[in-house]
Amino acid sequence: MATTKEQKANIVSQDYEKDGVNFAFPNDWEIKKDSVGDKEIREIEIVDRHYTHFKIALAPSGSYHDLSDNVQLYQDGFRKNLKIGSVVGFESTSSTRERSEQKITGIRLRYSIDLAPEVFYLAELYTIKRGKSDALITVIYPEKDFNAADKEIELIFESIKFDV
Repeated sequence: MATTKEQKANIVSQDYEKDGVNFAFPNDWEIKKDSVGDKEIREIEIVDRHYTHFKIALAPSGSYHDLSDNVQLYQDGFRKNLKIGSVVGFESTSSTRERSEQKITGIRLRYSIDLAPEVFYLAELYTIKRGKSDALITVIYPEKDFNAADKEIELIFESIKFDV
């Protein structure tokens, strides 16, 4: 996807040299979380004003399962980690994003929460195997904002560079 001059002017680049990753995101997004947790997993989460969440988790090699074989595992983990309400109406499909001319295949989950069952959210999960470490990328956004969110998410995906 080509980036326009206007889009480039509104992008912030973030380097994580110790972790070997660099990515850019729109300047109206903010870093919500940047921490190292259990099992030396580095989590970097950014959010926009429309509740789109983009998280990169960097972990030792072999930490993440192949998504296509473990959809139920990720659905169960997603339900467990949801902070508000209960998940209802899970649907899952395969999903593909492009990054530096590389296609990344993952899963897309469509769900709603019991507190507002008429509002649907999409969660995309992708794993990238990188030799000494793996990356799990999770994107969550309201389905109604898909078109706006998708353009910004594509910009972030295209900007990710590993082993910088």
